[in-house]
Amino acid sequence: MEFYIENPKSNLKLPVYVEENKLNIKGISMLKLILVGEGNGIAEVNGDKFAAAAPVLFCLNDRESFKVLEEENMKARMVCFSPAMVNTAFDIENIYGKLEGFPETTRLDHFYFIPFIKRSGDFRGKMDLGPNSYKKLSSLIDALKQQNINYSDGFWPCRNRSFIIELLLSVSHIYAENLSGVLELSSSGSNIQDILLYLQLNYNTKIRIQDITSRFHTNRNTLSKRFKEETGLSVMDYMLRLRIKIACILLRDTNLPITEVMERAGFTDASYWGRAFKRFTGMTPTDYRRRQV
Repeated sequence: MEFYIENPKSNLKLPVYVEENKLNIKGISMLKLILVGEGNGIAEVNGDKFAAAAPVLFCLNDRESFKVLEEENMKARMVCFSPAMVNTAFDIENIYGKLEGFPETTRLDHFYFIPFIKRSGDFRGKMDLGPNSYKKLSSLIDALKQQNINYSDGFWPCRNRSFIIELLLSVSHIYAENLSGVLELSSSGSNIQDILLYLQLNYNTKIRIQDITSRFHTNRNTLSKRFKEETGLSVMDYMLRLRIKIACILLRDTNLPITEVMERAGFTDASYWGRAFKRFTGMTPTDYRRRQV
């Protein structure tokens, strides 16, 4: 079974669905993202039991079972979606197969599904979250849900898709950090991996150096030196490259207005955005989008 949301103004259906506090996934042939924001309990995934203390994230595929065995004041949100929301070349069956024969851009989109379909002894679909990760994921789910209340304009399908892509991009960053064993936002020290995750999850907000030094209890000189040693870039150069990367994804994978892409990627000045984008890609945002068709 696949759930849909429907725009009553256009009768258009999209294979994505947001559910609050109802975690029965039986018979749902979609990928599922379950975000536990409050409370705690014991969850069973494919017969294995996990402690589920908020905030925690479960990334499940259509072949997996999930149920809450015990819970105390648990509040959770579930997003069900078809792989076609990311790229129409994918469906719930072929995401498990080999990617030969797909264009390079399509194969690149497949990485969004890895946290949902790849399983190992160290990773079974569950990811513990820090407060910053939870806040980012929750805000994107809010935006996705709000989009399906307002049905604002003709960009409704693209905007839904863009929020799914941003949501999955954030999940991919969190997945990589969980596999590396890095704890997000440690309370002491100035762990560069913590800072990188913080930037990856807050690229669309205004971030100043003093915000980072204050949050991670360090000073400007130490931050600059350690960040450059680990990444080869200054903090602001890294932030700029990350924002350009996000903009490229949204330009390639959605038809959102270019001004909206600019804002979603964290740029506030159109002139600066245009110059920065061309410096890194050799093209204007408009030309870049045209070349992706």
